[in-house]
Parts: sequence; C-alpha cells; structure tokens
Amino acid sequence: MFVGCSFASEIKISLNKEGKFLIGETKRIFWEVLKNTPDEFTMGNFEGNYLIEDVIYLSEVLTNESSDTYSSGTAIMTLVGPINEKNTFLKFKEKNYQIHFEKIEFELKDIKDTNALIVIEESLTTNRNYYYLYVIFLNLLLFFFLVVPIWIKRRRRKLQLKEELEKTENKKRKYQKMFLDAESRQDIEKLYALRAEWRFFLEGETSEIEELFTSIEKIQYKKEWSNIEENNIKNIFNKLKEEFSKLI
Repeated sequence: MFVGCSFASEIKISLNKEGKFLIGETKRIFWEVLKNTPDEFTMGNFEGNYLIEDVIYLSEVLTNESSDTYSSGTAIMTLVGPINEKNTFLKFKEKNYQIHFEKIEFELKDIKDTNALIVIEESLTTNRNYYYLYVIFLNLLLFFFLVVPIWIKRRRRKLQLKEELEKTENKKRKYQKMFLDAESRQDIEKLYALRAEWRFFLEGETSEIEELFTSIEKIQYKKEWSNIEENNIKNIFNKLKEEFSKLI
C-alpha cells in the first residue's frame, strides 16, 4: 500500500474504547504523533479545519503535549466522509503523515445535509462554554458567600468603633463642660454622683480623684459645709477642673 510514498511520521487516532464511528458523528478522540525527525507538526495546526479534506474535520484540540519526536493529546473530531486506503494520510509542510486508526470501526451512513455536522460541533463548543460559565458562576457564589460576609463584618465593626469613639468624645466634652462650669456645692455633688462615668478620663490623676472622693464622703450628709471643708474640697476640685480643661 502507498508504493513510492515516503512517510516521515505517523499519526495514531483512537477512541476511549472500541466502538463504531458513523459518518456525521462527532466524538472525542485520542491522538499520538510519532515523528521520525523533529518538525513543527501539532494537531493545533488543524484546529477548526479539515485534518483530511472532506473526510475528517477537527473542530477543537482539547489537550496538546509536544516534544521534538513525540506529541499527543485529545481533540473533538467529526467524520464527514468515508475512510478508505486513499485518504488515510495528510501532508504538512512537504512531509507526509500516515494516519492509523485504532479501536475504531467505521460504518457508512448517508447524510443529506452536511450542515448537521456544524450543528453537532457547535453543540460541543456550547457545552464547553456552559462549563466555563458554571465555573465563573461558582467562583462568584464563593465570593459572595465567603468574601462579602467577611468584608461586611469588618465594615460593620469599623463603623461600630467609629460610633463608640464619637460617643466617648461627646461624653468627654460633656463632663469637661460640667467641670469648667461647676461652682457650687450642688454642682460638685452632682459630679460626685456621676463619678463612675468620668473618672476614667483622668486616669493619670488617681490620687487627686481619691482625695476628692474621700473628702466628700466624710461631709456629704452634712446640711452645711464649713468654710474650711468647702475650701478644701474646692481646692482639690480645681485641680481636676484644670486637668479636664486640657483634655480637648
């Protein structure tokens, strides 16, 4: 067979398992190219074109591994016309490639409309597109269910911290004004009653705070304070008033 024709390489095409291949069918095939001499041949050269004119249409190369003497992979192939001894080779850059089919039994099937082949091919491509869309959709779901909740939680916490800081600053201004405006015994006793809310603003003045609290506790139930008692408390209070004036 093929007398006087020298083949530089051979191509093996097979199915995943032995089976029939009818004209008009599109299937996934496995291919191997054994090269006697290094060349640039790869199945990718024929993607979207005829591997053998009017016989085999290669719609898509799925995988492709190549070296100087060997290449292999998978592809989507459509059988357009009948296979016979005269059309089992192809030519690429002045070199002949013999095609050997393994695990494939070819049967003829008349088809009236060759456009049906294109429909099958588009169907396969569409399925792959759906797969990519599915992967993109899955990644979006993961993003919204994993990343977005974390971002929302951090954002909410940041806003809470900001609100807490604003409340603290407002409270600090409130007690600063109360201290600066305080003059009478009633003003001082009112601040004493609210001591749990403002004392942490003057953490560095612990001794003066304790001295003020101790002094007030001794005489707070007296109807009248003596001049000495009142002056003593006001002297301690004025020290705290001065510290409050420096807060803001």
